[in-house]
Amino acid sequence: MILLTRSFSLTVALFALIFSTYGQDQLPTGAGSGPSALTSILPEQFRANLSQTNQENVEFFHVKYKTTTLDLRAINTYTKYNVPESVVVTPPDLSAYDHTTALIGLYGDPEDPNMIIWLAGNYNYNDVTLFIDYDQDRDFTNDKKSQQIRRGNSPVEINLMPEEGDQTFWVGLPKVTVIVKKSKERIERSLAVTFQAGVGNGDLKYSYRSSSSNDLDGYYVNVSEKSLGTALSYYMKNFIVGTSLSFQNHNHYASYHIENGIPTTAVNQDFHGPNKLHLGLFGLYRFRVAEFVELQPLFKYGITQYLNPEYKPFKKRDEAYPLGASQFFEIGMRFEFTAGKKNVFFLEYTKNTQDWEPRGLPGSEEDSFESRVKMSKFSVGFSVPLNF
Repeated sequence: MILLTRSFSLTVALFALIFSTYGQDQLPTGAGSGPSALTSILPEQFRANLSQTNQENVEFFHVKYKTTTLDLRAINTYTKYNVPESVVVTPPDLSAYDHTTALIGLYGDPEDPNMIIWLAGNYNYNDVTLFIDYDQDRDFTNDKKSQQIRRGNSPVEINLMPEEGDQTFWVGLPKVTVIVKKSKERIERSLAVTFQAGVGNGDLKYSYRSSSSNDLDGYYVNVSEKSLGTALSYYMKNFIVGTSLSFQNHNHYASYHIENGIPTTAVNQDFHGPNKLHLGLFGLYRFRVAEFVELQPLFKYGITQYLNPEYKPFKKRDEAYPLGASQFFEIGMRFEFTAGKKNVFFLEYTKNTQDWEPRGLPGSEEDSFESRVKMSKFSVGFSVPLNF
């Protein structure tokens, strides 16, 4: 290996990609046989040792990334450089990328060559994410953030810092005549609008123990729900945050009171406002379980407002108790599936707990007073990115 006694510069102005197939480790591409180097055009000088005029070509080969052990045996057949059968790398998180590729650069002494190993996500597409092993220790987790390369744009400068001396590359990728377009793509770093519909079932109840008689008094009613909603959310790499608004229609049935510790036999004698609005803030964590499937734990907090904000213990009487806005908490799980070019649909199951306390309701002044609405909800929906 040529030991560098001073910093040197490699200028890679263009990678001319000639795709080919050699076994399962190569990317499927156009014509030819055997692996093809990514030809490096070097219009500026490569400086090594004390020479200011020496130039050296850098051969790049592409190998499909499958495991942390890169199989390099096929490269030996097509290069003058003596390449080991395999090398082990410590990769970054590559779960969000398709067509992950290892780029193997070779230069120097053919018997003991310098080897550069980079990883490229979405390599078959025009937007490529390049992971650079800056210190060339084959561990990508201790390097800087990834480098975004747009095919056809001006080359970008990349500075390596190996023990032998600093190296500077100018790296650009050309657009290709035929590129495999993604039929599916994750939403990331984008606003999205969501629409969803759901059903639910649960109960509403309150209870208290009379301070005078110590008897249990209370109320219980089964509730079913139909809902329509929309949301504006922002998709990050690992999280989704947003705000939601939903309209809910409730049917209250099978109600009964507990008076002096004894359940009454009368049912559905009271009146509940059937409609309400939910305004919430929510967050989800994106846990990828398959290439285009995510499991997303969900948390939501917000305010509920009844559109007819009163509760009547007896429908035919004028006695009514006003209902103000109340807070709710919701936790659950969402399965999200990429359905098209960044579009997704999802299935969602949540548990919702809402405060409910009609003002002035008998017993609400008791210390033992407890009230709430609990619902189990199932929803379906879809999200569309907003591309500005």
